[in-house]
Amino acid sequence: ASGDTLVVGAPFEDGSVRSTAHAPDDGTKDSGAVYVFVREPSGALRQEAYLKAEAPRENAEFGWSVASDGDRLVVGSNLDGSGSAHVFERQNGAWSRVKVLTPDAVGGNTQQFGAAVALAGDTIAVGASTETTLSTERGAIYIFERGTGDYASVVKLKAKTPGPLDWFGSAVVLSNEMLIGVATGAIPSGLASSGVLHVFMRGKPSTCLWRGTTRCRPTSPC
Repeated sequence: ASGDTLVVGAPFEDGSVRSTAHAPDDGTKDSGAVYVFVREPSGALRQEAYLKAEAPRENAEFGWSVASDGDRLVVGSNLDGSGSAHVFERQNGAWSRVKVLTPDAVGGNTQQFGAAVALAGDTIAVGASTETTLSTERGAIYIFERGTGDYASVVKLKAKTPGPLDWFGSAVVLSNEMLIGVATGAIPSGLASSGVLHVFMRGKPSTCLWRGTTRCRPTSPC
């Protein structure tokens, strides 16, 4: 939710029609969809949009993750090949796709890029929980920044001490200069697969770099 706008992902929705003017037709299994609602002055919620991938694909799970900030939203489609994240913007009540973000080519063919998304201002964070650059499903988080009307990848974050099946990037939270990345499968000492939070702070604006600050575990929460 952002202001009076509520965005809801439906990753197992089966529609094949991408136009916001049509109802689901159940033509493409688990292609996924996103529903946008706005709050009226009366307090009632009205559906404003029904969003699909540009070319809906079976089992792509568009809408697995969503994030919104004002008149912008990001939709994760984690099983669309290596995964994708779709950026939409609203003008005069109409939503249009402005960018489709994809991962690099070295993180594996099943990265689940879009397993989690976060949006704050001109910054987008996309979790790829099964990215495999170093070992099986360690995970990664990609950071994109909007420049003069377009988005560009600026950094790819990894856990400081990544382990197999960490699934780093299963969830992401972005707020101002701080980012939290969740590794749901990580194994802190003696705690089995209890998970770890990784906290990053943004560096100087001219560098667009992020640095890890701490690991938060269940025994010593943030």
